[in-house]
Amino acid sequence: MRSWPTTMLPLALSACNGPLVPDVGAWVYTDDGLVETTCADDLYRDPDATFGVLSADAQGFVATDGEEFPCTLDGHDFSCPERRKVDVPITGDTVITWTVAVSGRFPDAHTMHGEQTFTIACEGSLCGLDQAVLGYDLPCAYTVAFHATH
Repeated sequence: MRSWPTTMLPLALSACNGPLVPDVGAWVYTDDGLVETTCADDLYRDPDATFGVLSADAQGFVATDGEEFPCTLDGHDFSCPERRKVDVPITGDTVITWTVAVSGRFPDAHTMHGEQTFTIACEGSLCGLDQAVLGYDLPCAYTVAFHATH
């Protein structure tokens, strides 16, 4: 009779548990720091706070931070490609668009680690002034690492 090496036993047992489904309820978000930026170093970052997972199954979950956003699951990996999108009219035909995408991994149903990528873009006739006004060129992006627990 063949026996499993003891190092393989946890992996074999976890495969029997079925797909990961994250816990529903309140989660505590913690900013783990700036990973990279093509913008300035002092742009908006989400403060440490609580957010909610409203519903979840093996295909995805719906989260809320005041506004609901859908996320997909692929095993333990998750993706929320458009957590937030905000258009800010500047003047005339010029609009600055700010989007946030989130991706990461669930080591287990009550812990997540990931990154949020904030992208800032400009559309319109005044976009050439972004360097003079903001101090950096658009489009630009910055990525922040985080972890959260339930």
